[in-house]
Amino acid sequence: MVTGFTAKRRKPCRYMEQPMKDFAAKYADVVLIRIDVDELELVAQQFNVTTMPEFSLVKKGKVVDEVAGVKENELEKHRI
Repeated sequence: MVTGFTAKRRKPCRYMEQPMKDFAAKYADVVLIRIDVDELELVAQQFNVTTMPEFSLVKKGKVVDEVAGVKENELEKHRI
């Protein structure tokens, strides 16, 4: 599972929208959850989100890796 923390108001987050859609289409076996930190602030705090966009890669309920910033190719490198 990949959890993407974004904010509609931030340009880097808007830039990553298409790469996230492409990733989801290419890897249908990976669950992609998008969380807008402005709407779900407490969830972002629970994951200690400090940079946006930030992607948490979760396996068996535990965060195993993170990708922070506009790094569209990094998502594929860390695919679970």
